[in-house]
Amino acid sequence: MSQISEAAKSYIADSDLNTAAEVAMHLGQPLLLTGEPGTGKTSFAEYLAEVLAPRFFQCGPLPLHRFETKSTSSAADLFYRFDSLKRLQSTRVEGMSQDNRDYISFQALGLAILESLPWSEVDDLLPDRADHPPVPTRSVVLIDEVDKAPRDFPNDILNEIDRMFFRIPEVPPRATAAGLPASRSHSRDVHANKTLRPVVILTSNREKNLPDAFLRRCIFHNIVFPDRKSKHRMADIVIANLGAPSRELVHDALEFFYDVREKGGLERAPATAELVQWIKSLEYRFARLQETGKWSGVAPARITQLPQDELLATLGVLGKKAHDLGQLRKLVEARYAGPNR
Repeated sequence: MSQISEAAKSYIADSDLNTAAEVAMHLGQPLLLTGEPGTGKTSFAEYLAEVLAPRFFQCGPLPLHRFETKSTSSAADLFYRFDSLKRLQSTRVEGMSQDNRDYISFQALGLAILESLPWSEVDDLLPDRADHPPVPTRSVVLIDEVDKAPRDFPNDILNEIDRMFFRIPEVPPRATAAGLPASRSHSRDVHANKTLRPVVILTSNREKNLPDAFLRRCIFHNIVFPDRKSKHRMADIVIANLGAPSRELVHDALEFFYDVREKGGLERAPATAELVQWIKSLEYRFARLQETGKWSGVAPARITQLPQDELLATLGVLGKKAHDLGQLRKLVEARYAGPNR
């Protein structure tokens, strides 16, 4: 990987978040990010892998592996999955492989640990050298929405994340040059290269309380949503994501956006992601009006220039519930009263 993605380029992290990530990388501990949905917890992983970690470790952009936590996730899922059903089928179908390794698919943290090791140490686990980087490399692992998993999941992965190893009971231990097992274990153990320890980021929407033992092993940072006094930072985020939108349109949208968050009476307040998408949709409506000759495009785009029915049509970007859409309509009709403009 040599190119930095647009998402990583456009991410604007405050200094406290950058510092928390640097502390986590220095100590080799996971970084746990909390904050309301839409505040950039997940997208920070891409910024970390492509911008912040390379700066910290003095290297090129790092691979990013994502693990989407589910309500059924187990600790083993973070490292690999074994297709036991297909393996059972192989015992009944002639010509199917009888090698357990052919029914293993490595997952986010398992891949990151394998990538930290030279091919000569993992060639018994990967069927094709093309699946492995040419030289050992450090990776970034995102464990997204860890609070969705069963309560035991965080504690179950503590030792593995601390020691950066995992065990594969379905595969025998690696043999030494003398043909003897490399360990007394009956399973294949895989330990990360200590000098290329993967960087782990976990996100949580705080839907469940995480165990204390787990929290003690993490560097914690809560991404606080910028208040109205910090709307200049929100404007910078919008401009970084959308390129060069009308600053007047951004100003109008931010004023309405903060009114919605502060006194809109919504069940679910919109966050940064919705704001960016809303302004993008407003720009699109203006472009359509310009195409049809209903807007000259000469003066800076302002929300007051957008016909009310056009504005109302964009509210589904901000409101995600019937009640919230109703409240948004009332705010628009009160704030921008009058016939279609």
